[in-house]
Amino acid sequence: MIGFIKGTVIFKNINSLLVETGGVGYELFVPKNLAGACEKGRLVSLWVYTSLKQDSLELYGFAGEKEKELFLSLLKVKGIGPKMALQILSACSLENFVRMIKEENIKALSALPKIGKKMAQQIVLSLKDQVSDVLIGSAHKSPYREQLFYSLEKLGFQSSEIREAMSKIKWEEDLKKDLQAALALLKSSVRA
Repeated sequence: MIGFIKGTVIFKNINSLLVETGGVGYELFVPKNLAGACEKGRLVSLWVYTSLKQDSLELYGFAGEKEKELFLSLLKVKGIGPKMALQILSACSLENFVRMIKEENIKALSALPKIGKKMAQQIVLSLKDQVSDVLIGSAHKSPYREQLFYSLEKLGFQSSEIREAMSKIKWEEDLKKDLQAALALLKSSVRA
């Protein structure tokens, strides 16, 4: 099974990317916001879910581990398969979707594409105790910023500290420079 891929975007569609790595092009179905944020010729790192069926092999890509975890949680809901789960994640931000589940907002969930009232109730019933604080604020607005967010999280900083630091950064769109800027802010807040 493929769990992660890093490579160059050689083609993109409204909900898929063709990523070349090691001379092989992998087609991945991705949320629409991720497809929109990725540029042709740019290096991407994606978390991958591999769907193996009797007659097909499909790859689903996500900007971060938490988005993939939510996708996997959706697959456990009766009546939701990979394509529908991807449509749900494409319809609203990860932050808003988690909030709808936590608040048990059936009306807002049933307004999402292909989700009726019964399916919305099933999602809330199945996931309300499983969704953790995936609320990642501005870090989720682009795969690049989400990558920076998760890098800082792995260094042991709290989500709230990271969000605050990321809101203060003058973005260079250079991972090394932005990581250094965020670390400087985080270290100064720890000292204070």
